[in-house]
Parts: sequence; C-alpha cells; structure tokens
Amino acid sequence: MSNRPQISIIIPLFNREELIKETLNSILAQSFADWECIVVDDGSTDNSRDVVSSYIEGDKRIQCFNRPDALEKGANSCRNFGFTKAKGEYIQWFDSDDVMLPNKLTLEHSAIVKDGADYCISLATVTDENLNVLHPLKFQLDIQQTVFKNYAMGSILIITQMVLWRASFVKDKTLFKPFIKRGQETEVFSRLFFESNKFAFVDEKNLLYRQHADSKTTKNELSYVPAYKYSQAYISLQFMELGQQINDTEITKRYYKFCIYFLYEASIARDKKTISLLKKGLVEKVKDVSFGKVIKWNIGIGLLNAYGKKSDRIQNVFFN
Repeated sequence: MSNRPQISIIIPLFNREELIKETLNSILAQSFADWECIVVDDGSTDNSRDVVSSYIEGDKRIQCFNRPDALEKGANSCRNFGFTKAKGEYIQWFDSDDVMLPNKLTLEHSAIVKDGADYCISLATVTDENLNVLHPLKFQLDIQQTVFKNYAMGSILIITQMVLWRASFVKDKTLFKPFIKRGQETEVFSRLFFESNKFAFVDEKNLLYRQHADSKTTKNELSYVPAYKYSQAYISLQFMELGQQINDTEITKRYYKFCIYFLYEASIARDKKTISLLKKGLVEKVKDVSFGKVIKWNIGIGLLNAYGKKSDRIQNVFFN
C-alpha cells in the first residue's frame, strides 16, 4: 500500500452516535482496503465524536476533525473542509447514516481507473431507517444523452454517495456552497456534470440510502421553508442558464417553469429574498423576458402578498 491512499472518504457528522457505527463498519468491511476516512464533526452535542474516536483507536486509516469555527455550520462546509485534508487520488463524499455494500469501492475504483474517467457513478437502494429495502433509486440513463442532460431532465437521480470523483478533476473548483440548504449535491453536481461527460458506470447497487421518517425533507415537504425554497430557486436558475449555454430548449423550458412556480410560491409566502433572486435571475438569464411580463409578475406578486394563499386564477393570469 502506498503512502498516498487511493480513495479519500469524507463524511460530515452531526449527532449520529448510533448510525455512524453502521457507516464506519461498512467502510471497514470494504473489499478495497487502500482508503482513508476523514470524518468532520459539525459540533455534535451527543457522543458521536467519542464513537469515532473508538474506531480511530482500532484503525488509523480513520481520522476525525472538528469543523473550524471560521466556517459556516453545515454539512457543505464539512465536506469542503474534509477535501482540504484529503490525500487520496479519488474522492468519495459519503453521509454518516448510509451504508456501503462490501464491493462498492472495489467496483468503482476499477471502473474509473479502467476508463480514465473524471468520475464513476454506481447505483443505490433506498431503505427505511432500519435498512429495510424500499426500492431502487431512480436511474434511467439515456446513453445517447450526456450525464448532465439526463440529470437535468430528472431521468436519473444521483445523491452524493453514488459518485466517486477523481481528485485532480474537482481540485480548484468551487465545491459545495454553504448557503445551499436543500439539494446540496444537485447544485455542485450540475456544474461538474456540465463540465465533463467523461464518466465510468457501475451497473450495480452498491449503497443503502437510508430515509428517515423524521428527516428534514419529510418534515418540511408540506411546509414552506424559505432557506429551502431559496436553494431550489437558485439551482433552477443555474440549470436554466446552463441549458441556455448549450442551446438546449428542453432544459431551459423545464427550469423556467420551475422558476415561475417558485416565484408564485414565494409570493404567497411573502419571501422577499427568494422573490428578489428569481426576478433578478429571470430578467438577467432569460433572453426574451419582456417589460410587460415583468409588470405581470409584479402585479401577481402584489396580489398574492395581499391575499396570502394559493389562487389558481392569479397563478394562471400572472405566472404562466
């Protein structure tokens, strides 16, 4: 084994004292042994750090760092900080509640080396919080299209843990943006997939992706959370802009519609920050936005601000 590990596994950690054990055990059980595991604690208030320390005593390939106070709290900052500590030729960002199947790293490493790819994608199985299998994560890849096009159009769902990256490809790029609070990997992956279609693919399910009944997504899917909506709006504007750069009308139209709907929702919620982001972004990024259309949006925004709830009539007249 060389002094430089082949793969750096980077895990943000916050209050997962029970689940991190299963995650670390799955890493220790990998058939591929040339790895380092970098855990970045985000200020856990339970015994998570002690649990990781007990694993470090048994295996020096595992390390644990505290997120520096100067960095914004959150998994994105931890992922970025972990990358600065990584020595591996390949990077596997992972989560503290999910489980690798035993051959995940072996298969992905073999594929990315064989193909000389910038990244390797493998598949995932969705489970409940007890790791009971629910269903495979959607992945219907059209090989006639780029990974970016497949991703943008929603035919493939890719979560952070499904991708092994070549470190030299992601080096010096903007990685995870701390202000993105929902769809963190979607924002960064959209940019990376857009830049390169040089990928390897392992057509096997190598990951158990745990969904919790009390997850943030589950708790907030029926409520309006401004930080989440701002993130979704930002990502949609980005997809729309990238679609325009390659003159792809399907992508552009898809995300224009998302942006208009988010503008409608933000107006109901009186979410000024998201409204401002979308109005500015749509005017700057959409080539044919007329002055009249902007006036319509402003009227609709004012009506919804006053009305304070959904209105199909207002939506149809002013947000179409």
